[in-house]
Amino acid sequence: MARLIELVGLLAPVAGIALLLVHRRRSRAAFAWGMLGCLLGLIASGIGLGQLRWSLLAAVRADSGTAGVMDSLETWTLLRFGLMLLAGAILVIASLVDRRGRRPTGWIIGGAAVMAAGIGLQLVGVELGAEHERLVRILLVLREIVQAGLLGAGFLVLCAAAVSHRPGAGGRREPTDQLRSAGAAAWRFYRESRR
Repeated sequence: MARLIELVGLLAPVAGIALLLVHRRRSRAAFAWGMLGCLLGLIASGIGLGQLRWSLLAAVRADSGTAGVMDSLETWTLLRFGLMLLAGAILVIASLVDRRGRRPTGWIIGGAAVMAAGIGLQLVGVELGAEHERLVRILLVLREIVQAGLLGAGFLVLCAAAVSHRPGAGGRREPTDQLRSAGAAAWRFYRESRR
């Protein structure tokens, strides 16, 4: 289940691109800004998928050992979070641009807060001493999984906010309603899988 959460989080930019493509006629400006944000998010997800491998390769080439891997991982993580932060800001712009009706303020605040929580988890230190080294590793992996899930969920919420509550729906449901339905279905799936 944990890997599924991480995968969903990492693939959120792909889902965001699909959501924007389906609702692209609602606002060209929002679509353009949203696609830029999704592309940055896609690059950040790619970094998330490859950062461990690239760090290991760089450490082997430089013969720098574990310290080199950790330094390289930190650099990749900062780059990934920086890109996600920039992508989130661009998605907020996409949500506000070319707006004639009501603004999805709650969705914008919610998406930004969930993304901020994902980035903020990086600041949570896990230090239990040398005698609990394996437990620390497990907790760090769990932190990475939760971070990816939170960043992805916040990202999708901001993508929905970018195209929601705009004229020209063409008979389609509101993206925010679609997101609510998907969230409810995911929660039902989770509860049933726990039985």
